[in-house]
Amino acid sequence: MTWFLMPIVIKYAVKRSIIDQPNERKIHEGNIPRIGGVVFVPIALFLSLVALFPVLIQFIPIDVRINFALQILAILLLFVVGCIDDIKGLRYRNKFIAQFISGVLLCCSDLYITNLHGVFGIYEIPEMCGWAITVFAVIYCTNAFNFIDGVDGQAALLAITAFVYYGFVLMSGSGIIYIPICVIMIVCLMVYLRYNVWGNPENQTKTFMGDAGSLSLGCLILILGCVVNSTNVIDESQGVNVFIKAFAPLFLPCLDVVRVVIHRSREGRNLFEADKNHIHHKLLAYGWSPNKVSMSVCVMNVVIILLSIVMARYLNCNIVIIVLLALWTALNMWLTKSIMKNKRTMI
Repeated sequence: MTWFLMPIVIKYAVKRSIIDQPNERKIHEGNIPRIGGVVFVPIALFLSLVALFPVLIQFIPIDVRINFALQILAILLLFVVGCIDDIKGLRYRNKFIAQFISGVLLCCSDLYITNLHGVFGIYEIPEMCGWAITVFAVIYCTNAFNFIDGVDGQAALLAITAFVYYGFVLMSGSGIIYIPICVIMIVCLMVYLRYNVWGNPENQTKTFMGDAGSLSLGCLILILGCVVNSTNVIDESQGVNVFIKAFAPLFLPCLDVVRVVIHRSREGRNLFEADKNHIHHKLLAYGWSPNKVSMSVCVMNVVIILLSIVMARYLNCNIVIIVLLALWTALNMWLTKSIMKNKRTMI
């Protein structure tokens, strides 16, 4: 369905001028539609519900079905807002309101963070604190995933990595109902990559994901993380820390946002003003091609996930977070120094 509909929607978007035009902040050439998410997100969600329908009707209690529907509604809300932003443009305040409502919907679905599993020395938390943390996490993580979508294929590859990871982690317990979504989304994203990475603007076969895709994917990945965080409460002396296990695929985009926000604060700039200080911008400035950058960021993400899981088996979760922060800081400092060195050499 994605393969069939994508070229049709691309041609329609070009005809209606629903396109992303180049400017001083963007690296692409040509007018390219930003409707990839408009195609694959509803297809993936619809087919996932079709696949799950017999199970939901026959084996899942009514309250669980209602909660699952609220979670899908939270994703759809961000999808609709993303579509409006891709077509007409929205102020970031309006997107924040939608993200806030999506976070509340997740909490109403009984899917919110109730345990930090030792992060900052905190374990079980009161319900209202859990709601506040979850709403903040939705706003933070969906924006982080939106910001990381800056190079062809990058956001899609990070999402595929996350869905593969959660597909294995959720193979047991109540989280198994989310596996069809992971599998179908992986297939849709692989088709999207064909039109994103290998598409040609002149032939009207290239598209970007757009906010409809990145916001929806960020929300879905966070939902999967919350599911793991709530269904894998184990004796952490005999296994991986649950918090690390639950949110490892989100560490890279979240770390990138932290560094960018700190950088903007130090320069006294608007925290929500777009710039070229994300990890992919630095790698491009270092001299790498867009395809090499997206593959490298994907490899970084896999390394961070594996390193987090291994360390979390033997070290306190706070030490794991400190080590990741230190490594990320060291990487960015090295990149900045190398870029400045290259510029001086060119001069």
